[in-house]
Amino acid sequence: MSDAIELRGLTKRYGAARGVTDLTLTVRRGEFYGFIGPNGAGKSTAIRTLLGFLRPTAGSARVLGRDARAEPAVLGRIGYLPAEVRFWPGMRVGQVLALSAALHGTDCAETAKGLCARLGLDVRKRVETLSLGNRKKLGIICALQHAPELLVLDEPTSGLDPLVRREFFALLAEHNARGATVFLSSHDLGDIQRCCTRAAVLRAGRLAAVADIPALSAAGQTLEEEFLKLYREEDAPCC
Repeated sequence: MSDAIELRGLTKRYGAARGVTDLTLTVRRGEFYGFIGPNGAGKSTAIRTLLGFLRPTAGSARVLGRDARAEPAVLGRIGYLPAEVRFWPGMRVGQVLALSAALHGTDCAETAKGLCARLGLDVRKRVETLSLGNRKKLGIICALQHAPELLVLDEPTSGLDPLVRREFFALLAEHNARGATVFLSSHDLGDIQRCCTRAAVLRAGRLAAVADIPALSAAGQTLEEEFLKLYREEDAPCC
């Protein structure tokens, strides 16, 4: 069986500007994998290129064994939450959820109802009235409701209060226990250390390290310490 995510020498440039450079990374099926780095390190660029939204300058990106640009049907097996969540104005929460389910060709009504109850989201609200936290909740439910094989989540917890964050991570753990792969991009290193088994560290568009989190924890070290050490050693500012 192919890996969930395979990046091989992935490079993406915006003219003369750097996105990611020669990025090689593998995420195995069923992993709970972290993706970290300061603002501008290239995390969102890597994710968008992986999902086929951007054309790579060089190298390759495969998700669930497929090139998403050549075979976009693979996106139906993925749950994606972008860092900035936007919805078409004038729609209600329930309509957005129904549209998202229809795009995946599934009936998710009961699952969506349960997720809304767990995260505290009112399906009658219009999307333009939602706070940042409630927009994130709606994006999370859109990503989870069709029971995807792979979850790709870009800064999913910004705007969430502590109780909702706890419920969100409980949901991720449940999906992961059922076999889903979780690829979590976050600035919260504590969340990454609690949930993930490995984490890739990006610096200036390049892979700086891959941390074995259980080994760090067994040695009494934190991911934050390793992250800061890496950036100090490379004489770079940390986030």
